[in-house]
Amino acid sequence: PAHKTASREAAQKSIVLLKNNGAVLPLLQSTKLAVVGHLAASVDDVFDFWVGNARNKNYNPVTVLEGLKNAGADMQFAKGYDEKNETSAALIDEAKAAANGADVIVINIGISGKLAGEDRAIAMPEISEGQIELLKALKQTGKKIIALVSAGRPLVLTKAEPYCDAIVYTWILGTEHGNAVADVLFGAVNP
Repeated sequence: PAHKTASREAAQKSIVLLKNNGAVLPLLQSTKLAVVGHLAASVDDVFDFWVGNARNKNYNPVTVLEGLKNAGADMQFAKGYDEKNETSAALIDEAKAAANGADVIVINIGISGKLAGEDRAIAMPEISEGQIELLKALKQTGKKIIALVSAGRPLVLTKAEPYCDAIVYTWILGTEHGNAVADVLFGAVNP
C-alpha cells in the first residue's frame, strides 16, 4: 500500500497543465464525460517499454478509464482510434455518439508506451494524423474538449492544440496512472 501511495503521488506531481481555456478544468463531479481514445483503456501503455517486467510482477495498473470509474465519473467510452493511432468512419461515428450524450469530451491522445525509451527514435514526434482527424470531428460536436497527452517524450502539439479547450500532459505514469489523472481532472490535485 505504501508503494501505491508513493506511485500515485509521483504520478500526480508529474502531470503538466498546458492549456485551460475558459476554466474547463477542474471538472465538477456531476459532469457527464465522453472518454475517447485507445490509450485511455490500454493497460500496456501505462508502463512504456518496461511492460514485460510489469506484467511479470502483476502490478495491476490503473488506466485512465479505470481511474475515472474509481473517481465515480459518469461517462461513456469510445475507442476513437486503434492501436496504430488510425481512425475510421465507424470509430469516429462511435466517438461522436458518445460525445452527443456528454457535457465534456476527454480524449486521450499521444503515442504508445512501446515507443518510449532510449533506443526508440521517432522522426516526427507529433500527434498522429488519425488522432488529429478524430479531434477535428469531435470539435464539430460543439462540446468542450480536454486532451490528455500520453507519451514517454515531448510531442509537438501544434496540429492538435486548436481543437482542444484544455491540454493535460500526462506522460506515462505507471501503475497509478489513471487514478492520478482523475485526481487532476476533478481538482483533488492542482497540476
